[in-house]
Amino acid sequence: MRPLIFIALICACTAKEDDDWPTDNGKDTGASGDTGETGETGETGEPYPEEDCKGLEAFTGYRTPLWEPTARTALADFPLSVPSLASVGDTLWLWAQMFQGYEEHCDVIGFAPLSSLPSEGRHPLKPVQISGLPALGSIPNRSDLIFPPADPSFVYLEDREFGVLVTTLRLEDQPDEPCIGLSLAIDPEDPAAGFEFLPSSLWCEAGVAMMDAAVLYDAPTESLRLVFADFASPNTTNHYAEISTNGAPESWVVQDSAIHEFEDFHLLGNFVEDGILCEGPSFLGTQWANDTRNVAAACYDPDLNLFEPLNGTVVAGLGDASAGIDPESELAVLVFSADD
Repeated sequence: MRPLIFIALICACTAKEDDDWPTDNGKDTGASGDTGETGETGETGEPYPEEDCKGLEAFTGYRTPLWEPTARTALADFPLSVPSLASVGDTLWLWAQMFQGYEEHCDVIGFAPLSSLPSEGRHPLKPVQISGLPALGSIPNRSDLIFPPADPSFVYLEDREFGVLVTTLRLEDQPDEPCIGLSLAIDPEDPAAGFEFLPSSLWCEAGVAMMDAAVLYDAPTESLRLVFADFASPNTTNHYAEISTNGAPESWVVQDSAIHEFEDFHLLGNFVEDGILCEGPSFLGTQWANDTRNVAAACYDPDLNLFEPLNGTVVAGLGDASAGIDPESELAVLVFSADD
């Protein structure tokens, strides 16, 4: 598998910390970068209500042109993390975790067209509404607060006209071992219409904290590929599973679950559209080194189910990176979170 020629630009940009890729040392909120369009956000609806619940983290979400990452813009004026991008028709959607800025509620997942961000609205992301969820559990050692669905990743099955949202779920009977759940969009082109949980596709692994899953739809095999990195193990392990989308969504089940063996590349991040970093699908994974989050890229071969890390693409000081093509400019854009 051969990355496209312009991957050399990434290698050149990452040669030293003060080059074009952003680091925690730069807090430019986009005065000189692409600020996107300011739009009306409308009503955000009600999040999953929990009393006296503050956010658990304080990350800032950013967007940037992929090849000019220091010209970055804050996505919102409140803490935001786990951003990911997904194209549906002519819209590039941002999905993310909203933190303390969302009133007094627990961390809530939300969405918005990327072109509408940043916004002057206080809460430019609308909360995701999911019906049919199982009984959810509390956060261990966090005052028994109920944890709503977290860590969103959305994928659009164009040939099936399905929209699928992948989230972390802490179930009532095992809150300390989060699972991964799939929910089907009622209207795949309008996330505000809500989602319906698919009980048959719930993925749990005994003794494993399953969080921040990424999803890729492989059209030739009509299957969803799910991956996540378990950082709770002594050495980070990467997990993989496949879900066949043949048949009705209510019958989708997890199959072929396994552990991927990598030394330094972690499957904590997001799959990226074809052709942005590689000839086929690629993956932006997050590494932890000396208490610092770093991002590295890899090409993914769906036929062999293998990841090939791209040397020279480590970017220090950021995580949860995702990339997509802006339909208006037809340019690649990067979103990520930084610990401020």
